[in-house]
Amino acid sequence: MLIVIGRSGLVQTINPAAAKMLGYAEDEAIGMHFKDILAAPIEETGGADVLTWEQLVNEKEYLSGHEMETAYKTKSGDLIPIAFSSAQIWDDEENLRAVVCVGRDLTERKQVEELRSKFIERVISAEDAERRRIARELHDETSQSLTSVLVSLKAVEQSIESAAIRERVVHLRGLTSRTLEELGRLARGLHPSVLDDLGFATAIERYGDEYSKAHSIAVDVHIRGIDSKNRLPLVIETTLYRILQEALTNVAKHAAARTVSIIAERRESEVRAIIEDDGCGFDLSQGESGIDLSGGLGLHGIRERAALLKGWVTLESAPGVGTTIWVHIPFSGDTTMTTGPVDESE
Repeated sequence: MLIVIGRSGLVQTINPAAAKMLGYAEDEAIGMHFKDILAAPIEETGGADVLTWEQLVNEKEYLSGHEMETAYKTKSGDLIPIAFSSAQIWDDEENLRAVVCVGRDLTERKQVEELRSKFIERVISAEDAERRRIARELHDETSQSLTSVLVSLKAVEQSIESAAIRERVVHLRGLTSRTLEELGRLARGLHPSVLDDLGFATAIERYGDEYSKAHSIAVDVHIRGIDSKNRLPLVIETTLYRILQEALTNVAKHAAARTVSIIAERRESEVRAIIEDDGCGFDLSQGESGIDLSGGLGLHGIRERAALLKGWVTLESAPGVGTTIWVHIPFSGDTTMTTGPVDESE
């Protein structure tokens, strides 16, 4: 879409593609003021301010060569998302002669992005539903069976006269009891029901407590702007929980740390999490293989999970000073996204 406007703001030239998309005949668009076409921005990128007609004509270096997302208003009043760039044309005396505006219709891309977001949400929800199913079966079936074994062993122990055999039965009871506890821990790790019921903040705090007891690593958790009354969309809560879970597993396996600090905060445009440990660290110039889990997801998996929600991960580490991971996930505050558990029958 190519539109050339004069110093007064009136359209001097419009190409057929632009006229057709805007719903005007070419001669009908000639002479219109560009303000009647330029709508309020849908989204600014690259730190750009709100795009106005005054900026196009008055700020010589502001928009030249810079692309941003804005919107054009059609003859019928509809808005078309546009990737917009412009160039100012000046005469030898530094007087503005015209502004050339180039636009690419982003409607199809926006539709694809929306479908992608819905698909990703369903994929993450389906994965979590499967984890929930497995955790429930471990709790309802396997745990109950082991509990029955414990009761039976207790009865057998009381009926045995031989001290040596009774001691072996006591050992088996202890082994079964520990297995039952480990099974419960695995089930909670697969899908903590508290994540559905009370939200991310409570779930990660409880996971930090369990992790600290299991690995003898002190965990300090700070949550800002997220609680049971201010929950995130379920897809973000689940992804962030899995990222922090993976990061803490990494610390336990590779960092030899004594303490771990977790900060998660909700900002206006993103959710940010910081995981910092005082472990052995590693040399970033030698690559990140030192913190990848053998057979697991490691940092690559953390980045993949964040990328699914258009987020990103940055890393800081050095030998002997520990490792810090920053996780950024864009957040628009859209409350239309799922905020509770998904119906597994869907």
